[in-house]
Amino acid sequence: MKLQTIFEDFQDFDEAIVLGSLHYMKNMERIWKGPVRKGSLSNLKSLALHTCPKMTTLFTIDMFRNLLNLEELIVADCPKIDSLASLKSSSSKSGPFLRILKKISLFELPELVSISSGLCIAPNLERMVIFYSPKLEKLSTMDVSSTKLKVIKREKEWWDALKWYESDLSTEHEDYLARIFILLRKDGDLMA
Repeated sequence: MKLQTIFEDFQDFDEAIVLGSLHYMKNMERIWKGPVRKGSLSNLKSLALHTCPKMTTLFTIDMFRNLLNLEELIVADCPKIDSLASLKSSSSKSGPFLRILKKISLFELPELVSISSGLCIAPNLERMVIFYSPKLEKLSTMDVSSTKLKVIKREKEWWDALKWYESDLSTEHEDYLARIFILLRKDGDLMA
């Protein structure tokens, strides 16, 4: 049997289950399948996914609502992910979501075009590292809305070519983001 989903609509979900780091899950397509009940995954503090070549959906909006304690997210080498959030499962999009997320690291996601699909996320984000996500050509102010953001690491070429979805991005906010941008060195300086 090939693992495609971690959780599938559990009726008696044991909230003591803690995901830490998942590596080389070559057949996993999603973390959760089925309806997400209130409280599911609410104790999850950290999630790291490495080398999940078939994963297409990281979070649904219903999962976002439940990730109340997620502080760190690492996603690496998942070539089919085009956005961290899928909006397909719900018509209600109020936020912000991932309210206590402090660190997000995104590595080798060649199809990534959006971080949050326009949802307001991570108002307490402090550090963001992005490496080799060539299709992520635009950012939304919803992706970097935190006033606590201290560091954005990325390749210089990407930063220079970056466009913003919102035409109303204030000059002050753009200057602030430029000040916290740190050039990602080619010697493997990937940690936030």
